[in-house]
Amino acid sequence: MFGTIRKHQSWLWIFIIAVMIIGLVIAFSPSSQFRNSGGGGGNFGSIDGVRVTQNEYVNAHDEVFLSYFLRNGRWPDSDAAAANFNADREIYQWLFFQRKIKQYNIHVDDQSVARLANNILTQFGRGTPVPIDTFVQQVLKPRADLSHFQRYVRHQLELQQLFAVLGLSGDLVPPRDAQTLYVRDNQEIATEAVFFSGSNYLAGIPAPSAQMVAQFYTNQMAVYRLPERVQVSYVAFSLTNYMAEAKQALTNLADQVDYTMKQLGTNYVRYGKTTDEAKSKIHDLMLQREAMSFASRDADAFATTLFDMPPKLDSLISLAKSNNLPVKATAPFDEENGPSGFDGGPNFAQEAFARTPDEPFGGPVSSDDTVYVFALNKRIPSEIPPLENIRARVTADCTHYEAVAKARNVGVQLARSITNGLAQGKTFAAICADAKVKPTTIPPFSISTQELPEVENHLDLRSFKQVAFTTPVGKSSDFSPTRDGGFIVFVQKRLPIDTAKM
Repeated sequence: MFGTIRKHQSWLWIFIIAVMIIGLVIAFSPSSQFRNSGGGGGNFGSIDGVRVTQNEYVNAHDEVFLSYFLRNGRWPDSDAAAANFNADREIYQWLFFQRKIKQYNIHVDDQSVARLANNILTQFGRGTPVPIDTFVQQVLKPRADLSHFQRYVRHQLELQQLFAVLGLSGDLVPPRDAQTLYVRDNQEIATEAVFFSGSNYLAGIPAPSAQMVAQFYTNQMAVYRLPERVQVSYVAFSLTNYMAEAKQALTNLADQVDYTMKQLGTNYVRYGKTTDEAKSKIHDLMLQREAMSFASRDADAFATTLFDMPPKLDSLISLAKSNNLPVKATAPFDEENGPSGFDGGPNFAQEAFARTPDEPFGGPVSSDDTVYVFALNKRIPSEIPPLENIRARVTADCTHYEAVAKARNVGVQLARSITNGLAQGKTFAAICADAKVKPTTIPPFSISTQELPEVENHLDLRSFKQVAFTTPVGKSSDFSPTRDGGFIVFVQKRLPIDTAKM
């Protein structure tokens, strides 16, 4: 059944977008802000006139993120926007269908839930079911737990049943509702905004005293904590050392390049604007590939010998010396960022952190132009450096913090002036002029707008839209803080919808 869901996944979600409930009002409230708060605080909008509770929203958020993880093998973080993943849209779509499932009293039996769960565990085990405890502890945590997984599986089956009952008959959405949905997502608004950045107020911030810096450091210690780091010593097998051997091996290189060009036809432009550029690029790529095979050969032979030696750093050093190979060491690095000023390839940091004193050897691992064999040099536990070691950084952070506070204070005062001035009949432009502030005219945008450089140069577009689309026409928003300062939005008008496109 899981295979059936994945097979039809694309058209299912296209269908979901088309049937979003018209009474839905998105409140743009991330669930993470409410996980630890009591009661039902927060405005989560409504569906068909019935308010969405905090518990409903948080559960839907968790299931949508788990769904993304199970489809893509990673959680929807930095790369999700590039994959057209819109968390708000997905969450409210999910909420809509959960209510439809309840409305039609759809239930699935425990045996079906167990079978689908087992299929998912089998996929992760590449043919053999992963034990559920292992799956939760090593795959889902800390982002999800067993209850999330069980609820997600059950709702997936209920959703499939909902489509079976209603999808083919087209009962979910009449044309009038589809029109309203289109207007909600595509009607543009004209706005002006004032952005406040702490960097604009740095010049007016006096140098903090030693006492202020010390207090700031004490309050922000967690920010300065260094993660666990490792340092490795390595031997590099660079492609440049094998180019001569590669040229000797490729005796018919020119013929191979010509043959490849013929196979590519007009697609040669992938390698160059002209045929000569393309041939030169293909020539170099073939040489590099051949050189890589020779570098990998020697790295494999070196690693084979090394792994038979005593598991210690001295083994790498002595073996490299006997082969007239230099041994170098990385600077300490953490697993997330990897070594700085050193390209070990995409798997280098992961491989390095998998090493232990009992199993210190790693590799061969490859970058674009080098193959590495390495050994664990040392592991450095997570620590907070003393103030004296990072005083310059803390001082700069303390100054910037004060500048941001100044920017926010100015923003709050201006927001009050705008609210009072508009109530007195003044224009937004006149109020800003009196305050010696120049607003930025934002190009028209809608809820579905994905890019807006005039905004994204200052803050996340999603946060800006959250404020803009909850501010009435002719009104100005409250001051909204950001990491670097904040902003105010004035909504001038809603623009006419393009009926031909609708």
